[in-house]
Amino acid sequence: MPKFANANHDIRLDYANGHFGYFYKFGIISNGFGIPLHIHFLDDGFYKSLPENFETMEEQKYAYDNASLKPVLSSFLHRLKNNTFHTFLADSEFDSYANYDFLKASGFTKTLIPINPRGSKPDTDVAFPLNSEGVPACPKSNETFKSDGTVKGRNRSFRLKFVCPKSVKVNKRWTSSCSDKCRKTNSTVTTYVYPNGDLRLFPGIKRGSDEWSETYKIRTAVERSISSLKSYQPVASPNTYNLASIRASVFLTAITKLINVVLAFSIKQPNLMLNFRNLIHAA
Repeated sequence: MPKFANANHDIRLDYANGHFGYFYKFGIISNGFGIPLHIHFLDDGFYKSLPENFETMEEQKYAYDNASLKPVLSSFLHRLKNNTFHTFLADSEFDSYANYDFLKASGFTKTLIPINPRGSKPDTDVAFPLNSEGVPACPKSNETFKSDGTVKGRNRSFRLKFVCPKSVKVNKRWTSSCSDKCRKTNSTVTTYVYPNGDLRLFPGIKRGSDEWSETYKIRTAVERSISSLKSYQPVASPNTYNLASIRASVFLTAITKLINVVLAFSIKQPNLMLNFRNLIHAA
């Protein structure tokens, strides 16, 4: 299938909700009440930063969703100038070491994102112990692994690379003289250490705690608000390929939600700000 729609190259082939389709993607940031705070459309530069080929559709969706957090949130924080938010909630599609590092650098002290198995691919089922300096060691001989620099691929988390202590470089490639390898490989055993791994496991709040459970319930209101925005007919099924018209439909839908908030507070019933039908009756 073509990578983009013939009518408009900014409308791209993507995988969402269990099927392929052509979409013009945008990200939404809302507060805990589900009130839209920021909308950011993903442009050509975003897609060029991603790999072109994926092994599965689910892997593509995860990569696209995961990588969208930084450009969307960066745009919001740039407009905000001074970040006063300290807690960030999102679904598991945003789970990656790179995102936790970015969120911490952006001033968030608590990050509630469920662990996604695709967030970090384990090298193998072998567990490599770490010494006091955080360097992996051979699980059989306890010899310290050799450092092989750092790795940072496109939209991949920064990581430190280590190779088997019995490795030597031949023609710029590592080989190992070990006769009892801890992993099946024709070259050498390689493993990685993620400096920001603790951020992912301990993101400022204990996973599974009562505080986590109670706080994460807030996402129900957020998801409902975003779902209703995306289900609005001109947004869900636009009758135009003109990007200005599509963007206008998205912004107007969000503006409508903000008008509801203003009306609800004006009649001193903020509990109705996300329920237009009840708000009209109360007014």
